[in-house]
Amino acid sequence: MEQRCLAQYSIRSKQAYIFRTNAIVEISGGSALIHDAWDLLFQAAADVGVGSRRATETDRFSWDTAFSDGTGMVELFCGGGNDTVLFCDENTFRLVNAAFTRRLLEDCPGMVPLCVGISASGNYSEDYRRLMAAVDCAKRQMPQVSGNAMLPFSEMDRKTFLPVVRKDRARAQSYSAESDAKRVRASRLSGNVGETLLDRIVNREDGRSLLAIVHADGNNMGVKIRGYLREEACYDVAVEKMRRFTSETMKAFIDAPKQAISANEALKDKAIRWVVNDGDDVTLLCDAHDALDFAKCYLDAVSQYQCDDFCDGSGEPIRFSSCAGVCIFHAHYPFSMAYQLAEDACDSAKKPVHASGNDEAWLDFHYIHSGLAEGLNAIRDRQGMCGCIARPWRMDGEDSFAARMQSMAEILHGAGVSRSRIKRIGAAVENGFAEAQTELALLYDRHPGVKDSLEELFGTEENLLLRAFYDLYEVYDLWFIKDKTGEKGGEN
Repeated sequence: MEQRCLAQYSIRSKQAYIFRTNAIVEISGGSALIHDAWDLLFQAAADVGVGSRRATETDRFSWDTAFSDGTGMVELFCGGGNDTVLFCDENTFRLVNAAFTRRLLEDCPGMVPLCVGISASGNYSEDYRRLMAAVDCAKRQMPQVSGNAMLPFSEMDRKTFLPVVRKDRARAQSYSAESDAKRVRASRLSGNVGETLLDRIVNREDGRSLLAIVHADGNNMGVKIRGYLREEACYDVAVEKMRRFTSETMKAFIDAPKQAISANEALKDKAIRWVVNDGDDVTLLCDAHDALDFAKCYLDAVSQYQCDDFCDGSGEPIRFSSCAGVCIFHAHYPFSMAYQLAEDACDSAKKPVHASGNDEAWLDFHYIHSGLAEGLNAIRDRQGMCGCIARPWRMDGEDSFAARMQSMAEILHGAGVSRSRIKRIGAAVENGFAEAQTELALLYDRHPGVKDSLEELFGTEENLLLRAFYDLYEVYDLWFIKDKTGEKGGEN
């Protein structure tokens, strides 16, 4: 019998591919093309005469009979942006890869695939360990790839610096092969009210259009998988378990949150564009004013999802949680940079979870006030923010920090404290807590009932209240007091 080949496919630099331009239609089309990539893989196999079988809820995998019917490749499980496939032999693996690569070049220009394969021994635990090691090695060695090279006689698309392949003379627009493919794919998507509203936000001409990218990522997923599989060596058992795990992951991180948002009266008609929703990795675009509400609804839905018969090795039901990063930016700011800051904010939000190992929901955010091509940590360090902020915020639990921030905003608003007073305290924090304490004392002097309420919220931890003011003053108008018609109090 030929040596079988265990392979994993993924798409590299997905966000760079999706956010190459600020055109919402191309962002949607790029996301859809990535979603379609594994369908294209199996179509490519059929093109070269290789029989294949996709993973389904009714199909049960058997190592002994996997290729007995002449099938050349079998999908073991698909999720989290990856597709794991077993081939009958290495030659079939190479044949399908050649056809798949050709299809991607023709149908999805600019998309960068990664595929790694190893010889399969029949011991799943050992094979998967070797496969992951090979994947990590390939990722480290893989060079950065970006589009097609320009030729001297090519016309350049000035937005993407790629060669122009099509002109729309009616609209006076030129498109690269990548942009054209994304637009063609987007034309086949079914729209909704929220997407139309989002297009209007981006296309406003008043210069005040604010968007937010919300990026969320699941917590402790590798630990959960290891606890669920428990070094399972049998392919038949391990594959069925992984198919169940990927199914529950999709329900917890995609299906349940989407249902929760649709059922939420305050959110169901708001502008939203799901950019990436695969496994525990989610990215969405929305109006900046709604970003906290969308993020909280999403994180709550993930935390509340539970299937009683989906248990770990000790018999305890497996629970999920996620952390989120939010980047607020003007619609004309490069989306790719805004996404990078949202991803950095998500990484920051996950630090408390890495420290505790618990399933908790945290959120961090960044508001882009000017053009900066730096990472979040570099920005905060250069601007002296690190010691000023209370972020990340704990989002779940009865005494969540997000709930305390909402109560703080309501207390200040109810007492008639003006926006300008709140912003003066927040801005003073950057100059030192001593100056901010002076501003806070002025607030207490003019609104004596506020002090006890705020101290009850934030306790006696040194400077926590001032750091909360710093966080609040950036997003007070956006997330907490959304009336934009004027001051909420007469005192300045």
